[in-house]
Parts: sequence; structure tokens; C-alpha cells
Amino acid sequence: MTHQAFTTLLLAASLLVPGASALGGSHWRGAMHNGKFWKKSDVRKELHLTDDEVRNFDRIFARDQNMLKDLKADVEKRREDLDAMLVADKVDDKQVLDQVARDAERSDTRAADEASAAEGGAARARAAEGAAGRCAGTQS
Repeated sequence: MTHQAFTTLLLAASLLVPGASALGGSHWRGAMHNGKFWKKSDVRKELHLTDDEVRNFDRIFARDQNMLKDLKADVEKRREDLDAMLVADKVDDKQVLDQVARDAERSDTRAADEASAAEGGAARARAAEGAAGRCAGTQS
């Protein structure tokens, strides 16, 4: 699994993680997995993840943890906004659907930006590794 694919998968999973609503009766379901879904044995088995890949995912997760916290806070805020719309005395379906569409568009844009940044970082790392290898080869 490539770094870009993992980052995109991690971002998508973090957006699906249910947050606690400020309102008592949230409409969102699910359980927290602290973002480390790749450590679950059924997921590891299904994706055929090696121990090295799991350790690599742990390093990526640790590096991007602050970004994930920001994303989670953003998702929780959007959910609270939607919850408030859904529990109103009169629910305006068009307003709710428009808000969902705007949130989805923002998420798609942000995911694309994050994936692009991650791929750029991976490309720079590969270039640096290649340059280091060429330098080591010429100094022998």
C-alpha cells in the first residue's frame, strides 16, 4: 500500500469517526478506534499487512496526529451543526442537504490537498534517498 493511498485512507477513516455531539441525542453511530484501524487483526488479515507496514503506518500516524486532531474537531463541529438542524422544530430538508453537500465538497478538497502534500513529501524523500545513494556510490 503506498503512502498516498494510506494517507487518503487514514483521512477518510478519520472523517468517518463519530464524535460526541454537544447535543444529548446525536444521530451518529459507531465506536472509536483511536484512528489505528490497521492494528485490528481482521483489518491486518484482510489487507495482508506485514509487521513492517504496520510500524510504517504507526510512524505516519504519529507524524500526522496534529492534523488528524484538527480534522476530527472540524468533523465534530460539522456534526453539531447538522444535529442542530435535524433536531429543530421544523427541519428544512433543502438546508440540511445543502449543508451536507458543502461539507462533502470541503472534505473532498481537503483530502485532495492532503494527498497532494503527502505525495509531494514522499517524492522529496525518494529524491533525497536517491541522491544519498548516488553520493554514497561515488565516494566508495
